[in-house]
Amino acid sequence: MLNKKGSIEDYTVLIVFLFVFGFLSIFAYLLFTYFSSVIVASDFYSTDIATVLARFNTTLLIFDKIIVILLIVLIVGIGILNYRIRTTPVYLLVLILFSSFLGLISYFFNYLFLSMVSESIFAPVLPYFPITLIICTNFHWIALTALVVGAITLYAKGNQDGETSEVQYAE
Repeated sequence: MLNKKGSIEDYTVLIVFLFVFGFLSIFAYLLFTYFSSVIVASDFYSTDIATVLARFNTTLLIFDKIIVILLIVLIVGIGILNYRIRTTPVYLLVLILFSSFLGLISYFFNYLFLSMVSESIFAPVLPYFPITLIICTNFHWIALTALVVGAITLYAKGNQDGETSEVQYAE
């Protein structure tokens, strides 16, 4: 994790984690709506169960806001991790080279999320997750933001441990 190569795997983990969290949030709410409709239609439905279902519904809808908090925490975490890495500026080129692969991965997960969520079965629950849809369809911008934050914190921290930046020439 704390290597000198720009830690491109940290950026990939950010995208994959947000993809999984967003899809599972939408899928969990879909399962909950089907489950609650079966409970309402059954003989077991009562006011206590209605209260529990309403609270659980509210809790699942909070996941649309939690993904924003996770996004901010993960980007700040990448910045903190990259600040702790001691590296030379030549690895900025390695980071820029790997950023094209990061863009490819981001577009792949954009496409995968859109193809999974665009099924007609998800149509009733998609209006409840607008923030998740915005985040999970713009992974390329999130990856670019994380890359900029990571590059700034990786290479703009200055010298540490009393090192000098002056070139010393042999006499």
